[in-house]
Parts: sequence; C-alpha cells; structure tokens
Amino acid sequence: MKVAVVGGGLAGIAAALECADAGADVTLLDYPDRYVDRAEPHHAIAAIAGHIRRIRPDVVITFGPDGAYGHPDHIAISQFASAAIAIRTSSSATPTLPSS
Repeated sequence: MKVAVVGGGLAGIAAALECADAGADVTLLDYPDRYVDRAEPHHAIAAIAGHIRRIRPDVVITFGPDGAYGHPDHIAISQFASAAIAIRTSSSATPTLPSS
C-alpha cells in the first residue's frame, strides 16, 4: 500500500514511521511549521496535488480540519491537502485550482 503523509514535524514523521512499520510504502511531504498558514493557497494546493499525482498513493494522511489543537499551520496544511485530494479525484479532465 502506498501512503502519502502531508504535514511535517514530529507528527508527520511519527505517522510516516508508523505506516512504514506496518509495511506501507510511505512518502512524507514535509511542510514544516511556522509559515504554512502564510503560504499562497493556490501554489501550495497545486504542489501537493502534483505530488499526489506523481506518487499515486492509496491513502493520504494529514491533520484533521481542527489542526489537532488549533495550530494555524496544521489547519492550513489540512485545508491544502484536502483541496489537493479533491482536485486529484475530480472527474473533470482539467480540474481548476481555487484562485487566491
């Protein structure tokens, strides 16, 4: 099974290690804390969607919508990853990214 972990820091590394220990083929898309919530959403979503297209994971793991405990970077990466997944799974041949 291919797993993409979208996030960073200790939580992302821990999730990636746990999946790898269970036998998964894991890719960690590391987006470290501090500035993720300031990222240009259009670019971040496009980058994550591109990674998902390239990796073609069976499962994508990221933070929940609440960012685990309200952390702004965790909330942002959750929103970016969710939007990227929606774009990649769209039935449209040429999905449109949200504008900034």
